[in-house]
Amino acid sequence: MKIEVYKKAIIVFLESRDNFADIDEFLIDELVFNMNMLMKAREDLEMKGLTETGRFGSKLTAEFIAYQMLQKEVKAAWSILGISPKDRMKLRLEVAEKEDEFDEIFN
Repeated sequence: MKIEVYKKAIIVFLESRDNFADIDEFLIDELVFNMNMLMKAREDLEMKGLTETGRFGSKLTAEFIAYQMLQKEVKAAWSILGISPKDRMKLRLEVAEKEDEFDEIFN
């Protein structure tokens, strides 16, 4: 994930709604960091699976527990920033439409 692209997109989006203050930048940094960690945790979860066998039988993997925790953190940050699910979808589309270096090189 391109952290700076998402950070800028969130800030521009919040500014367009008159819903951005400088203090929000810290929360946005944490949000984007947690989103990146969430994607990595998901990859690990897909590789390792939901459960593993321990001394006392099956148990949830550490990857699954981390994934659940990070999901809650991301949802909480979105809520604090006041971004609705509909707005999140719009934001995701706006970020996807932006060209980056990869697009410039291979287009």
